[in-house]
Amino acid sequence: MSHPPTVPAGPLYIAAVLEREGYRVDFTDFSVKSYWDLDPLSFCSYLENCNSVIGLSCMSDSLPFVICALRELKRRHPGKTVVLGGAGPSGMAKKILNNFPFVDIVVVGEGERTIVEVMECLTRGEKNDLKLVNGICYRDGEEVWLTPPRERIQNLDELPFPLYERIPMEKYPLVNIVFSRGCPYRCTFCDVAPIWGRANYRRSVDSVVAELRFLKEKYGKVDFEFTDETFVLNRDDIFDFCERFKRERMGIQWACTGRINLMSQELLAEMASSGCKAIFYGVESGSDMVLEKVKKDFSAQEAVEVIHTTLDYTGAVASFIWGFPFESKEDLLKTLLLMVYLSQIGVDARLNRLTPFALAPLYKEYGDHLIWFEEAYSFSGADPFHAPGYRSEIGNFIREFPSVFPEFRWFPTDLLREKSRLVESLDRHWPKVDWPVSCESLADVLETHGSKPMLREDTSTC
Repeated sequence: MSHPPTVPAGPLYIAAVLEREGYRVDFTDFSVKSYWDLDPLSFCSYLENCNSVIGLSCMSDSLPFVICALRELKRRHPGKTVVLGGAGPSGMAKKILNNFPFVDIVVVGEGERTIVEVMECLTRGEKNDLKLVNGICYRDGEEVWLTPPRERIQNLDELPFPLYERIPMEKYPLVNIVFSRGCPYRCTFCDVAPIWGRANYRRSVDSVVAELRFLKEKYGKVDFEFTDETFVLNRDDIFDFCERFKRERMGIQWACTGRINLMSQELLAEMASSGCKAIFYGVESGSDMVLEKVKKDFSAQEAVEVIHTTLDYTGAVASFIWGFPFESKEDLLKTLLLMVYLSQIGVDARLNRLTPFALAPLYKEYGDHLIWFEEAYSFSGADPFHAPGYRSEIGNFIREFPSVFPEFRWFPTDLLREKSRLVESLDRHWPKVDWPVSCESLADVLETHGSKPMLREDTSTC
């Protein structure tokens, strides 16, 4: 559901490994134009002629839809085995199986080795042997079992390239590439680092360059995005990678994730000279108090300085979050002010609401106190199932199983309704205003449109 659509690299790795081990794999990317096109019955019809084992990979934002659809699918085809995987099901594996008997197995975390062992058990007809497969949650009669965690794949070069030939590559203008997996940082709102066990393992530069060359020569692809949680984690690898690009004249452009406290002018210059068109930064907040509490390891001022330097060489995207339990209205305004400032200097600034991911440290601290908040503007683009006019069965399904779908609720935070109006006011009027550099103007606009401004004494500077 991304725009433009991007290659689903994760499940294509799973498909490639299964084919290498001798299994016949049909692969379908159920891409849709938007969440409004998600219909459980259409999805079931889409899978009408599927194989005896059905594997589905999804993120948490589409998990309610997937489970709704599987309920109908299993009603039509009770003999088929359903295996879920991906970031969405991993954090809720045991709750999914405890609540939904039509799901048979959840692969938790990294799946390439796990899925092969699962298929060996299913092929032999020895479901009892699933207890010997690390990294899964499965049902044995009335009992649900979670096996020990799977050891990470440290040598990623042993994996085949994703099974690109199973999808219509001409429909994907942007291709996602994996250089490394995992993040060692401890941002308290994030579930990605916990899923990977906070360890980072990388492919060799030779392997990555070979895959890029293959995609360009076979499919004519020249636009790539590295999906690593922190692409710039190993500076030596990145310098080596950039040097190879320039030496071999790859003739492609690419984007990646950066990190404020890992960037340098030398690194930025090298990346830009080898085709880097944009760097994504998780800035998260304009408040140093919030940044400290969520363990970002940098200040708002440091973020501004690094992004200024980045723009000297390439494009920049800055992502922000609002809705932290400890975030005051003043903290939120600082975030909005910083967003407006960065947008004025050419940054693609984006705002998301804080999502309660089950594996995130913040969830462990506040997960027992989540709240529903379903006002007209309360949801972001990632969770529209509560939207007025959306088909009711999915929204009702989410409400029926709140512990399975915590991502659709909110962390408790003071003055949530007022904060939501502030965000809504900015979103409505930002595109319509010729913003001057002075941040005082932002406070004036929000006040004019019904959101009382905060920090009047601080709004003269960003």
